[in-house]
Amino acid sequence: MDENSPARLFPKILKPFLQPRDIERVVDMQMEAKQRVATALQTIRHFNDFAERLFPVLQEDYEAQINMIREMKRDLDDVFLRIMTIKEILAQEMKPPTTTQQPATDSRLKQTTQPAP
Repeated sequence: MDENSPARLFPKILKPFLQPRDIERVVDMQMEAKQRVATALQTIRHFNDFAERLFPVLQEDYEAQINMIREMKRDLDDVFLRIMTIKEILAQEMKPPTTTQQPATDSRLKQTTQPAP
């Protein structure tokens, strides 16, 4: 590093204004922060290794579940199509008569539609 770089000049400028114990405290704080970062990094690496081992197993289960859902959807589509076909056949076979008879009305309906005295 160059002697005139900011990283070299800044401590030289501040040194007369700081007490040795202040510098030690700053160094201690930096060491603690470095240790926390190293611990966090180790934890992340451990988790990453765990996830790397577990991923293939979970991927197989996931793909099996997806395939089962796709098969279920195909079955439901087939059932729906069959029901619609049966419905159409029944509708053609059970056509109502084309007579001009008035539909029978329920006496209870007449009671609810008449105004109250």
